[in-house]
Amino acid sequence: MKFRNKVLCLFAAITVLATGGITVYSAFEQRSLHIKSELAAQKQTIKLLNNTILGQYFAYINQQIISVLNTRSELREQTQILTHYVENYAPNEEDLITFLKGQQDSFNQVGKDLILLKNREILIAPKFSSIFQARSIGGQTLLSSVRADYNYLVDGYYLVLFSADRLKGNYLSFSHVIGSDNKYLICVLQNIDDLIAYYSVDSKSILLQLNETFEVMQDNLSGEVAIVNASDHKLILATGEDASQTLKQFDLNKILNAEALEKNIALTSQKGEKYYACAAYFKPLDWYIIIYRDEPSVIAPALTQAKTSLLIGLAVLALSVLMAFLLSGRLTATLNLIAQKADEISKVNLSDPQAIANATSSLENQGHDEVAKVGRALALMGQSISDNLKKLIAANQQKDRMQGELKAASEIQEGMLPHSGELPQSPFFSCVAYLLPAKEVGGDLYDVLRLNDDEKAIIIGDVSDKGVPAALFMATTLSLARCALGLGFSPGKTMELINNRLAERNPNMMFVTMYIMVLNEKTGHYTACNAGHCYPIIIRREGVRELQTVSGPAVGPLSDMIYEEYEGDIAINETLLLYTDGVSEAQNEKREFFGTERILKILEKRYGRPCEECLQAVVDEVVAFRGSFVQTDDITLVCCIRR
Repeated sequence: MKFRNKVLCLFAAITVLATGGITVYSAFEQRSLHIKSELAAQKQTIKLLNNTILGQYFAYINQQIISVLNTRSELREQTQILTHYVENYAPNEEDLITFLKGQQDSFNQVGKDLILLKNREILIAPKFSSIFQARSIGGQTLLSSVRADYNYLVDGYYLVLFSADRLKGNYLSFSHVIGSDNKYLICVLQNIDDLIAYYSVDSKSILLQLNETFEVMQDNLSGEVAIVNASDHKLILATGEDASQTLKQFDLNKILNAEALEKNIALTSQKGEKYYACAAYFKPLDWYIIIYRDEPSVIAPALTQAKTSLLIGLAVLALSVLMAFLLSGRLTATLNLIAQKADEISKVNLSDPQAIANATSSLENQGHDEVAKVGRALALMGQSISDNLKKLIAANQQKDRMQGELKAASEIQEGMLPHSGELPQSPFFSCVAYLLPAKEVGGDLYDVLRLNDDEKAIIIGDVSDKGVPAALFMATTLSLARCALGLGFSPGKTMELINNRLAERNPNMMFVTMYIMVLNEKTGHYTACNAGHCYPIIIRREGVRELQTVSGPAVGPLSDMIYEEYEGDIAINETLLLYTDGVSEAQNEKREFFGTERILKILEKRYGRPCEECLQAVVDEVVAFRGSFVQTDDITLVCCIRR
């Protein structure tokens, strides 16, 4: 009997030590894991927020560009009115000059001016002579430009001028030539100083848009996020109601200096509370983005798991000892049954504590000496408890973090890219687009922009990476392209601007293959630039062919690259198809590529067919070719037809 009691005491002691050891080890491991995960999540959130604000910043600028286009249209209309009067109601040059000088006086009162030239000689000069010395983006002065292109201005000519003397102002001009023998040139100028001032981004408008982002983050983010003014550290926006009081408890200089930005910092508040924080600087608006979380909330899940593990161990210990003492007369049989049930417990998923109780509730006093099995079963039980706790906590934490990040990234990407039904259409031009990302978010981009009454810009691109990093890089690239094209940059200059801006901060050497075409939908003439992208395909009456021209390398890795442009014409009923390499490099189970030749064959007999039919035919063939093989790359197509 004494021997049995000693065995029971030894068993109890071993179980207590095993349970305590597992609990302590699990607690420390989970504490360390939660802290590491929180630090990594803070860095990812900071990057995501910074790119979110950047996307909204460029989206706001895109809206401002509309005012530039309206000013251009107004200048053109006024010039056409003057031209109509001159051609129909000015019988001689004297009447013409008298009338236009009167118009010049009226224009001067509303920030405009007027110039009249005859055979390159000035008949009416602008009131402010410095306008002649002002320089355009290309470096030309107004006088040299209109004289040089005098014989080529029948359809009008725009020029943006920046005065050397800031007091004289900056102007946008439109010139037009009239007459047959003695040609006159009328140039109307608009002072755009107020328009330039209007370009300054109003941070309040961006904050209104960020409010929705912060509301979403409150449901998906652990911790708090705040935006503060870099100049005075005043709070601008935060997810927490007490953010202002909390930030006052920190030494913000510790995390807002240049060396600490985008790094994890441990802070201690004035009350002695420990926090983990990370910050980033958004230069365009002079903002600091700060994310912080107190240590107790970070390690709380680890403590909860440790308590659960301890309770489970104590419950198993109490039940085992109780059963052993009550059935000591049948020690061998009882230990054998305990070993059997302990083995069952080692296979139970500890996310359901009741399952352990159910597994041990049917223990009965049975014979046979199987003490050796008890040791093995208890060892397996302890190991299983530790392993299952680790896997459960790690899996839940990884799932929650990834779901929050992917949801935010997917919403940002969906807002950046237009739906096919939102693309601009006209009696002369129609287009459709299709995007199927390989992951929840993708790295492909596209857009069709209306630049003016006659011209549209068609954009397509493919980021080198996949997933969230590619989506963020894509959003920046698309915003830069829209901004540059809206400001009147040519495809080549737009590509140079995008390349230089991306190369400024690109430590991972990511790159984007891009294709940009500016098409006059009425004449069919286009100017294009290809930065290492798949060749566009044109469907013509005589057959299908590729535009096999590359203007330069992919944008992003290296700055100061030169991108050449090329020109051509698209006739009526001819179709243009742009695609990414997710189409041509789609693979089947045999690891065969879909290839460009299949695309050309699909489009051979589709001259003049609707864009929807051409695009759907390619997509259906790619899906059928791939079969059950996993999609490895984003698939994007843009199809346009000139009517």
